[in-house]
Amino acid sequence: MLIVPASSFLLAISNSVFYLNLNMPNTYTIIETFLLCINILGYTIFVYLEHLEKIKTKYEILHEQEIFQKNKYNQLANAYKNVRGFMHDTKKHIFYIQECARSNATQEIIEYTESMITDLESRYCPNNTGNLVIDSFVDNLRLQCTNKGITFFSKIRVDPQNIPLNDYELTIVLGNLFENAYSASSTVICPHINLTISNTAEDVFTVNIENNFENVNKSSEKITAFDFIHGYGLANVKRIVSEHNGVFNTSSSNDIYSVTIILPLNLT
Repeated sequence: MLIVPASSFLLAISNSVFYLNLNMPNTYTIIETFLLCINILGYTIFVYLEHLEKIKTKYEILHEQEIFQKNKYNQLANAYKNVRGFMHDTKKHIFYIQECARSNATQEIIEYTESMITDLESRYCPNNTGNLVIDSFVDNLRLQCTNKGITFFSKIRVDPQNIPLNDYELTIVLGNLFENAYSASSTVICPHINLTISNTAEDVFTVNIENNFENVNKSSEKITAFDFIHGYGLANVKRIVSEHNGVFNTSSSNDIYSVTIILPLNLT
């Protein structure tokens, strides 16, 4: 792309062209017009190729986001199936306990209920807001943090009837925020994530998540596709917040990165 304009410039200032300009003006005009058309065509091709590259990159990012959101919906589906399976198993437990009670098998009841308690504790979800997206995503993040050795603290106060986002939008918002926080904190020493979700005060729905991160000067490093994808994920979050006339704010200080979302509630 640089050869054509450079060659055109050198040709335009050459002695031969000056000679044509003085002695053969018609030929000079044709040559200059040809050079101009070649350069315009080259620039047009360059812009078109750049546009195609942007479309290709955007398609790849959207494809990654689609896979990401499908995984999050699978988490919701698995959480629902787990609850349904637990309810089905509970009926069998009750029938067995009833049979033991009829037979006065007290010791068998005690041993069986102890096993049930252990199973309940392994299945227990500490969050029970009434919103399946929030409960399953927070519990999944808590489990990921526990397995990775990340200190996780959450403060959830939510009225499920007053959430301004539908489940699809909430999946994108929480999914991207949680994924970014987990990815950033999992690479540092003494990692921690603090999460607050609330809609019980001042008629707003608020999400705040803080995590520590490795403060690296990105200007001296190559930005990876992973960074770009997650940046595009935050762009989706910003878009949803903007559509609901909300506020999206980020800040970083002392290796602590914080994201705050404030959305007005649709109260009547």
